[in-house]
Amino acid sequence: MMPDQPITYEAIAALLVRISKFEHGGRVHELREAVPFNIEFAEGVWAYSNDSLGLRGFAFKRDDALRELHEAFDFVYQDIALEADNALDEKAIEIKRRFLDLL
Repeated sequence: MMPDQPITYEAIAALLVRISKFEHGGRVHELREAVPFNIEFAEGVWAYSNDSLGLRGFAFKRDDALRELHEAFDFVYQDIALEADNALDEKAIEIKRRFLDLL
């Protein structure tokens, strides 16, 4: 017997993965140690995230979400970690220090 309304799922799982290397745009960022990222699937969207680094990657396919995460890492590195402190606000400086500690 089928229910009248389709069954929806909030999330199928919340997993943790550690990543030690990011690649995007021909650039490779090798980290000193692997960094944990949460992986979640909700409402048809895969999400990778690490709140302390302010990094997220979202997509309908898991591989695409991971690519988005690699792109986000490269963006933050290029636009925050390499930027002069006087051009950044406090939160960005904190993220910059976390990034530089990883590399």
